[in-house]
Amino acid sequence: MRIILCKTSILVPLTVIYLLFLNPITLVITELGIYWGYGTTTYLFILLIVVWLCCSPFRKSCCNGRWTEVLFNLISVEFPAMFLFAQWHFAVFVILFLVLVFAEIGLFLLLRKDEENCRYTRKRRRMYQNAFRRGSVLITAVICAVPCFLALFVYDMRSPSYQAEEEIRDRLFANAQDAAGEVSDPYLENRDLLLCFTDDRWESYDIDERITIMQELVDFESERLGIPSIPVAAELLGNYILGQYSNETNEMWIDIEYLSDAPVEECIRTICHEVYHSFQYYLVNSMDWENEALQSVYFTELRSWKANQENYQSVEVSGYEAYAEQALEVTARSYANQEAERILSYIP
Repeated sequence: MRIILCKTSILVPLTVIYLLFLNPITLVITELGIYWGYGTTTYLFILLIVVWLCCSPFRKSCCNGRWTEVLFNLISVEFPAMFLFAQWHFAVFVILFLVLVFAEIGLFLLLRKDEENCRYTRKRRRMYQNAFRRGSVLITAVICAVPCFLALFVYDMRSPSYQAEEEIRDRLFANAQDAAGEVSDPYLENRDLLLCFTDDRWESYDIDERITIMQELVDFESERLGIPSIPVAAELLGNYILGQYSNETNEMWIDIEYLSDAPVEECIRTICHEVYHSFQYYLVNSMDWENEALQSVYFTELRSWKANQENYQSVEVSGYEAYAEQALEVTARSYANQEAERILSYIP
């Protein structure tokens, strides 16, 4: 009965593979420059599990119907889970990795020293190899147990979403209120914000600081356009999606890989583009469309926005050309280009 229970532990990694197909995950480790979408992450994680289960040299020593077989099967789950944990606590991940490496080296040296004190035989050699492999599996399972539990059940195998932080805002814009109102030009009044977009300073910021600055830019642009500001977050959005605005939730997202690697000018342009989409949605949904005055020539563009909003063409479904030629996208792109140039003109 014990042997059967130990061998059925193979169901654990197989269940994880099944769940990866049901709930695709992304992997974002900014410290390592890893930005893997759903397809890449799912493929590599499944490949890692299958290779460990089928090709690992530890298999012969551990898959014996005992507790070591349970641990062997758990390792294939813990490997990918540790990478998921690294998204949230990279420093802890590095420390645990180093502890694991030194523990493995210590175990190897301990067994090697003991083996050298004994007469060499093939049987004794296999015994020490088995002891090292089983000890390695035990050490790995124990060290990785807690972070893997957190990755699977606390963080739900999700990548982090970066949002503006009050502490960072206070630190970066501590003098912003003192300068406000001294000049009539709103761009000069927000000089502290605009100076954050100089190349040298932008390169020095981490993701948390950049998304906080982006939120400040969203607030600034929203105030200029006379609309309520909206929250912005950095997430992995997928291929060819730089920024995104949702009419349903009234939220904005910017792709985390794009925010990390793109030139600062492009980041500014993306924010301006998405804020203008918020402006378009605000106008269309604030109008009383029963009013006959809205049928006049003056509101032609607004009517085109309304029609486009009701029949929006996404890139995935209709292709880039159809997407780019929509009324909503044409005007948002034009505004973003003009506004980005205006902002850049104030940056030394």
